Amino acid sequence: MIHLRPAIGPRDVTVQHLIFDAPTRQGIGALCFSECILRTKWIVQARFVLAELACIMLAFLGTACGSTASAASITPTPKANPTATLSVNPGRWEIIAFNSREFPPEEGWKTVQINIAVENKTYAFGSPTIKTAGARVFTDSVNSYPVETFRTTGTTFIRATEISFLAKIPHGYRMKGEYRGDAVVTYVFQAKIPVGSKPKSIQIPGYTGEIQVYSNPPLVFPRDLDFAPLRAPNYQTDVSGKATLTVGKFDRKSGLPAIHDRISTTITVSSSISTTDTVLSIRFLPIGDDGIVGAAFTEAPDCQPKFELGPGQKKESRICAIIPHMAKKVQMIFFGDIHEVYDTQAPEVAP
Repeated sequence: MIHLRPAIGPRDVTVQHLIFDAPTRQGIGALCFSECILRTKWIVQARFVLAELACIMLAFLGTACGSTASAASITPTPKANPTATLSVNPGRWEIIAFNSREFPPEEGWKTVQINIAVENKTYAFGSPTIKTAGARVFTDSVNSYPVETFRTTGTTFIRATEISFLAKIPHGYRMKGEYRGDAVVTYVFQAKIPVGSKPKSIQIPGYTGEIQVYSNPPLVFPRDLDFAPLRAPNYQTDVSGKATLTVGKFDRKSGLPAIHDRISTTITVSSSISTTDTVLSIRFLPIGDDGIVGAAFTEAPDCQPKFELGPGQKKESRICAIIPHMAKKVQMIFFGDIHEVYDTQAPEVAP
């Protein structure tokens, strides 16, 4: 039985996904001249001449005179990157804390659990291991309290001293959890804080900077198309000079039980070597916009990928994977001898 519960808490917590709307900033106009009260006629005339000269100079420089707003303020300020404040340390894995949950207070204290996601900023396909021992949660700029890290499936909680996932995801992607065995594993921070306070930020020894606690940060992707461009079905890629791989159209079906779906596609591998066998090392994992990484599924007879070929041979087989039923915008990540990402909902490209 597959128990897929991408949730956090003793029983169940549903993760929401809202895109931040960054506020724009309105420019402030600047007057070309301030009002002055002149006492004599010749002073008025002199100022008028100086004003004309000033306007001529401003026109030469490309700035209009007489306007109530400068050219810079008229230009609309572009919206800020909605995730810029969540990603400030390139070259490492970034922790994102969000959607804290409170439990009934006891003697002036309450327990809070804070969801965790991690973002790959290492400029490579990789999996994270981030030490969290000694973490503390701040409720303001002064007061802080000990934080424990728990690995959870939604029904089981195990203390941990690090956030560690096995799945490899590309640079710029965010991961909240992954299938491990028959459950979805996620991580939470947990602490006791005074009633009436709220968690604001978290600090971890050896981890640079504060981890702000957000409400509903986006887990959508991709965040860096230049690093991992999205491929469409029928795209052909070279596999380490040993073979070519063509991924077909993806098919998604509701599984049994209905808490997960199965995604599958055909793959065609053609050996480029005519003198010896070709053995490819390729792994594939789906990820949805909920930040949950699925798992390869090989239990069915028609879900047996073939990555071993004789000299100059060509083989077609099917790969299958499972993903939570509620996941949307699913992409399939390939890593090992290739590093590619396929959009499972994209239309096929011409072969």
